Amino acid sequence: MFILLGLSGWLASQNMRDRLAHAALQSEADFAKLAERNATAQLHERTLIAEGMINQLRTELRQSVDWPHVQPLLLKSSLSNLSDAQGIALWDPNSQSGLVTVARLPVVSDAQDYQVWLQLPSGPVSAGVFKPSSTGNARLVVSQSVAPNTVQSVAITLEAHGGAAMPTGPMVLQGHW
Repeated sequence: MFILLGLSGWLASQNMRDRLAHAALQSEADFAKLAERNATAQLHERTLIAEGMINQLRTELRQSVDWPHVQPLLLKSSLSNLSDAQGIALWDPNSQSGLVTVARLPVVSDAQDYQVWLQLPSGPVSAGVFKPSSTGNARLVVSQSVAPNTVQSVAITLEAHGGAAMPTGPMVLQGHW
């Protein structure tokens, strides 16, 4: 009788332990599903933002640029703390001008500016400085006299106010053709 009571108590405790373990695993599975839904929603939101940026830029440039020659370029960050930041550069080699638009860049102090660089075979050339809005968005029209079809990439660095002669700060966004 005592053996049956002892066995019954042990089985009850094992059953309770298994139920708790199952509940913990179910909670982890629910959390993983929620994390997947959030990641999917963020990816969808970023895609919509990028598509919106492209469409807005296309509309703005349609009147002033020879559209068939415009080279679009997606700018991305390799910095983990700027994974939400993104940008698009449009460059027209015929007019040697373009437009850079960014989203979700961190706001910077008055002592700093973001600087756009055109990478040429001879090295980087500054294309201007900017400060993003309070929401991290900015647009900069760039114009630079360079030999046609020599711009290899576009980069954005964080520099001291007013910019630098050569890139010295961290590269926050970059894209290569």
